[in-house]
Amino acid sequence: MTREASNIKTVYIFDADGVVIEPWGFANALESDHNITRAMTDEFFSREFHACLVGEADLRTKLTPYLPNWTWQGSIDELIRLWHESEDLPRPSILLLVHELRSSGHICCLASNQEAERADYIRHHMGFSQIFDHLFFSCDLGATKPDRKFYESITSTLNCSPENITFWDDTEQHVIGACNAGWNAYLYESEESLHLPSN
Repeated sequence: MTREASNIKTVYIFDADGVVIEPWGFANALESDHNITRAMTDEFFSREFHACLVGEADLRTKLTPYLPNWTWQGSIDELIRLWHESEDLPRPSILLLVHELRSSGHICCLASNQEAERADYIRHHMGFSQIFDHLFFSCDLGATKPDRKFYESITSTLNCSPENITFWDDTEQHVIGACNAGWNAYLYESEESLHLPSN
């Protein structure tokens, strides 16, 4: 269920991995349980993955050719299941804050660089479609943070002024991109780094 933002003074937007969700669950699981290091997976994530993030390519098609070099012993389905389940680590304190903000009448959104399958998992299996008013994913927007299009598409959908948006992300370049688009953006380093305007 979504609400219009035009009558809300402050819209709060949260990044997913690193803010609402504990980061690096998949990378840690690959390394600790399967001896697949970040160095082994870097080529895929630094090159092929971007097309998946902007909705231009299918994850399974792009990822499958890399599995032999990763020495992955299972199927592509098993790998994606591990990916989703190992990163199903929401931070309860942040979810409580979102609940409190929404109960006070504020719009709360998630804005994240995600490919389609994990976006669907976050939306439905993690239940975030019921926790947030809007879920904004790069695969749907056709742009990733820090591309200006990412932020401007969200501002347009919310139908509010960019200065009425407060945003947290754990990546400095994403924060800079949001500020350049007119948002009030802050680097998330801990829960204490959350800046909550009084309105």
